Amino acid sequence: MNKFSEKIETIEKLIVSLDPLMGELLVKTLDGVYMEKSFKDLMEYMLNPSRDDFNPGYTESEQQVATMVNEWIEKTNTHSYYEFQLVAMSANREGPINLDLDEKVAVYGSKIVQIRPIPGEDQSEMPYIELLACLKEG
Repeated sequence: MNKFSEKIETIEKLIVSLDPLMGELLVKTLDGVYMEKSFKDLMEYMLNPSRDDFNPGYTESEQQVATMVNEWIEKTNTHSYYEFQLVAMSANREGPINLDLDEKVAVYGSKIVQIRPIPGEDQSEMPYIELLACLKEG
């Protein structure tokens, strides 16, 4: 097993960014247990604007983005004309990977989890998942 795989299997915390292509990123630090949860659970956590042990509450503009993405998900649940699409940037930067909300995050593991330096800290690195979301019509 390589060093990268070992890091993925022992994640205690990770950072997830959600970009709904609206000019505002939602970024949160999550407990490593989210690796064993579904992307649906991960999205619920990412779209919750409340303060928690790892994150301050969302700003007003971040709350607006979270509300919009929640509306997209609701549209797909009530109208077959819409499809919520969630993709992750691949860890090796070869392109996006389409994700299924019902799949567990760990299924994609090292394909989507990047190890990145923490800004402002010497030699510290943290697992990072970069997500993109959009609403498709038709």
